[in-house]
Order: sequence, then structure tokens, then C-alpha cells
Amino acid sequence: MTLSCYYDGSGDAKGVVTLTGVAAPESLWVAFKQRWDGILQRYSLEALHMTDLMAFQGAFKGWRGDHHRRASVLRDLWNVMGEFRCDSSLARPLVAYTCSVLMADWNRASESIQHLASPESMCVDFCVGSVQLPKECTDEKRPLVLYFDRNEKFMRKVDRVWRRRRRQRGSFHRDR
Repeated sequence: MTLSCYYDGSGDAKGVVTLTGVAAPESLWVAFKQRWDGILQRYSLEALHMTDLMAFQGAFKGWRGDHHRRASVLRDLWNVMGEFRCDSSLARPLVAYTCSVLMADWNRASESIQHLASPESMCVDFCVGSVQLPKECTDEKRPLVLYFDRNEKFMRKVDRVWRRRRRQRGSFHRDR
């Protein structure tokens, strides 16, 4: 069994830095994608980009002022996630991780804590480093597959976490 993990980051050096991810066995993603795509089709959407939805831009430009519609699509999509997180019939349900660092607090802490990890490193350490591999995954050549957006700034931090967790657990494999 291989776990597939999808991550997305956001934020900037002035406000909040956030990384969110979802992890589940590859076999679960087929059913999840079917349900997720069904919701997107219901709202005539090709994809969900939260930045666009919250700012009523891109595919959501025509939604300006329609807060009920925006709330409805979010509710329906979060309910799909909930179905796959809470379904007791699933051997390995979908698991979600999120980490946010308030930059004002981090800046204050960095003044007194020497070598404080970067906000991106903290988020990667929690969201990637916390993924629990089931015993069934330990014999896989690639027990964990990570997906990030192209040019995602958090990607630069993954290798350090990956190597440290591999030493600690001995079960992470990495293709070179």
C-alpha cells in the first residue's frame, strides 16, 4: 500500500504562513476524486482554488456578492472530505494536516531563540513529518508519495524533514 499526500501552501512574510495536506492510500483517491469532481461539476467548476474563491476572481469572478453560493460549494466539498475522514468502513481513511505560523509571533520568537526553524520548515515538519505510515507500507519501494504545486516554496524544506524522519523511523524510502 502506498500513501499519496497532497499539499498546498500559502502566506507571506508579513502575515501568516500556512501548509495544509491530505494523505490517504492510493486506492481511496479514486473514490474521493469521483465525489469531489461531482461537486465541482454541480457548480460548473474545473477546480477549486481557494485564493480565487475567497477573492471572487478567476472562475469565481461572476460569483461576486453571492456569499451563499461560495458557502455552499465550500460546505459540499468539506462534506466530501468529512465522508472520507470519518468512514469507519475504510481501513485507512483520509487524514488532514495543517500548520499555520503567525509571522509577528515568529519574528518576536526569532529574536530570542537562536537557530529558530523557518516558518516553512515548521509547517513541513508538522504536515509531512507527522504522516503516520501503516505497517503495510514498510515493504513498499515508495510507501509515501508527496505532491506539491510546481515551484511551491515549502518543497525546499521537505528533504531535510524526509531525511530526519527516515533516520528516526527507518521506513521512509526515497527515489533518487
